[in-house]
Amino acid sequence: YVTLRRSRDFDGDVPPYIPYDVYQLDPAHPFTELLCRKFRSTLWKAYIRSRKETSPDAEPFGFLKVTPNGKELHLHVLPYNYPTLISLLANWSQEQAKTQTKKQSWRRAFDEY
Repeated sequence: YVTLRRSRDFDGDVPPYIPYDVYQLDPAHPFTELLCRKFRSTLWKAYIRSRKETSPDAEPFGFLKVTPNGKELHLHVLPYNYPTLISLLANWSQEQAKTQTKKQSWRRAFDEY
């Protein structure tokens, strides 16, 4: 299952160094029509729902966004847990000038990702 949640911390601007695919969803589907008509400015993060009912949703893998003209709904598929990856890569250049200890902490964070 895919679940959606409104995003309050991501505006949909993907840095150029992050690969992603974009898919247009069926414009005739009632879900697409609803989002295009009532939620034009809302970005929805997409999650894969766990098969275990007690387990919370995992990290996001993409987002849904209505096009500026309000007529199409696109699914943007990014690397799993893209908010963390974007943050890690943005900090990479800053870490290059720091001490070996700081580089090791960045490496541990990247390995945990």
